[in-house]
Amino acid sequence: MSEKLKPPETKETEELTPVKAWQLFFHSYFFSQGESELQYDLFSWLHYNYPRWKITPQVAGYLREMAEKHMSRFVHSEGVHSQRNLIPKNIENDPPNMINRMTNTFNQRAEAPEQAEEKNKMLVDSIALEVLAMDHRYLIKKGGRSRGPNSVPQSEIKNPAKDPFLSHFCYYIIEGQSSPMEEYDSLWRECRKLMKEKAKKKGFWETHGEALKAVTDIYEKYHPGKNIRQLLLAEG
Repeated sequence: MSEKLKPPETKETEELTPVKAWQLFFHSYFFSQGESELQYDLFSWLHYNYPRWKITPQVAGYLREMAEKHMSRFVHSEGVHSQRNLIPKNIENDPPNMINRMTNTFNQRAEAPEQAEEKNKMLVDSIALEVLAMDHRYLIKKGGRSRGPNSVPQSEIKNPAKDPFLSHFCYYIIEGQSSPMEEYDSLWRECRKLMKEKAKKKGFWETHGEALKAVTDIYEKYHPGKNIRQLLLAEG
């Protein structure tokens, strides 16, 4: 069993607080890029890695209250949530449905260590490739991410959430840039380790090389000085 999957001995063993639950929930929308299956996988990864975290009815109520106050603009406004132009209202990844999904996932019984370890590995692989697929959808098929009328020149963008040519795969997974949440950063570290291992094999490039090249080419075009392939193939 990996060190990551051992029951934590820190304050993370405490019951999931309303504020922490909200932070995890809110950021799951950003990192899933509007893809409900990817968001489900994020919840599952959190469950396997933090199995003692449970969502009580009180915490679920807090999530619903916060979502009602803050999420409508995020999900349905141009340039805020990636999928705004692709999804109607009242569907799977609308907040009430996702709160139920997150609650049910977190409240599942913890599995045996060996089973959790195996499912965690499959999730990391799936999540990394789903992130790449979503980047390809926005950067290649849609020609960038709409960031609304307040966009600034590309050279002046400091916040990745405002970057129309952000690649989550490049920025968070391969470059290892930090996000507002350590839990998700831990996931991206696991993704990076696995992707670097897989990149050593010919089959990875035969299957995913075209999409990866397309994403990295446009990302590097708008972020001079970046060399994602070099980072991916570097040792360590």
